Amino acid sequence: MNPLFRQERGLRNDGTGRPDADRWLPVSGRPPAAGPLLADQVGYRGSDDVLLRGALYEVWGAICVGCGRAKVFTETQIEHLIPRTVDPSVLDELIIYHGLDTDFHVDQPANLTVICGPCNNKKRDRILRTPGMTTLLHIARDHSPHVIRLVREHATARQVARGLTTAVRADMRDAKTRAEFMQHAPAVVQTLALLDEKKADFVVHRDIRLSLCGDIVSASLTLDAYGRAVSTWVEEFCGRPWREVLEDGVRELITYVADRADWAARNEFDETGNLASISTDALFTPMRISGCHRDGTRMTVEISGQMHGYYTAVVNDIDPWGPDPEIIDIGVDVHVIAQYTMTMSWDLTAAPVMRVKTDVWIPGTAVDVETSRA
Repeated sequence: MNPLFRQERGLRNDGTGRPDADRWLPVSGRPPAAGPLLADQVGYRGSDDVLLRGALYEVWGAICVGCGRAKVFTETQIEHLIPRTVDPSVLDELIIYHGLDTDFHVDQPANLTVICGPCNNKKRDRILRTPGMTTLLHIARDHSPHVIRLVREHATARQVARGLTTAVRADMRDAKTRAEFMQHAPAVVQTLALLDEKKADFVVHRDIRLSLCGDIVSASLTLDAYGRAVSTWVEEFCGRPWREVLEDGVRELITYVADRADWAARNEFDETGNLASISTDALFTPMRISGCHRDGTRMTVEISGQMHGYYTAVVNDIDPWGPDPEIIDIGVDVHVIAQYTMTMSWDLTAAPVMRVKTDVWIPGTAVDVETSRA
C-alpha cells in the first residue's frame, strides 16, 4: 500500500501541521487537460512507447516509483504522476500547489516516470496534492531535459545504436534471448572498454535485509564501479557485511520516521483525536555510496538515500461523516519519506571494534496522510 498513489488529505504548508480538507481532489474522467501534444514534442501519446519508456527507465535509475526497488526494463511501465484524466480546473490548482511550470502538460516527461506492473495494478487513478507528490514532480521536471535528449538522439541514431538499445530492452525472461545476450554481450563490453575504459561501467543493486527495533527494513544499495570498490574496502576493512555496518545509521532513521509518523497521526485531527495505536506496515530505503575520502588517519564513507516508512494508526475521534457526534475509530495511513546522508568514519589506527562512527543528516522530510473509517 503506497499513499503516493491514493486520494489523500495532506497537511497544510503553514507550519501548523493541521489537515487541509481542501486536498480531497476527485478525478473527473475527462480527456487530457492540456490537449494533444504538438508533432515535435516528446511525450506519451496513448500507447506503450518503448523508446520513451527506455529513456525514463535510464534517467530514473531503473527504480520503480511505487515500491522504490530496482526493476529490469521489461517489468516497467510508463507512469503519469498526475493522471491523464485530470480536470482542467483541477490541473490549474495543482500547477500552483506543486509550483509547476505554466506550460506543464500531463503527457510530457515532466509528469512521467516508470512503475512496475504490480505497483501500477495496486494504485488508484487519483490526483495527489501532498508534499510527497510535489517532490516527485520536481524530480521529474529536473529529469525532463535528459529524457527528451535521449528520445531525440535515438530517433536519429544509426543501425548500431538502434541494435544496442534493442538488446538492452530485450525480454531476458525468454531463455533463448537470454542465452544469446550472454553469448554476445561480453564482446560489446570489451569493445567499449577499449574505446573508453570509464564508459565500461555498470550498476548493480544489492538487497540488504535488516531486523532492527522490532521491524524489518529492506535496503537496496546501488553500486557503480566506484561504489563497488568502496563497498569491497568497507567490508574487508571492517570484517563485517554491509548489513552490520549500516545498523547504527538505519536504526536512527527508523526512530526518526516513526516519530514523524506518530506526530502526523496525532495532528491529523488537531486536538480532538486520541491516538489509540500505530503500527509499521513497511520500511524500505534505496541508497547509494555518494562519497569516500581520507583525512589523516580517518577514512569517511557517505551513503545517500531515502527512508520510506508506511504506518497504520487508529485514532478515536468524533465521527466527521455521521449525523450524530459519536466517538468512532478512524484509520490513518501515514507515509513518511526522509531524505538523508549517512556518514560513517573509521579511525585507521584504532582497534576494529572501535573504528566505526556513524552520523545521520536528514535535510528534508515529506509526510502524506490518508484517513478512513477503521
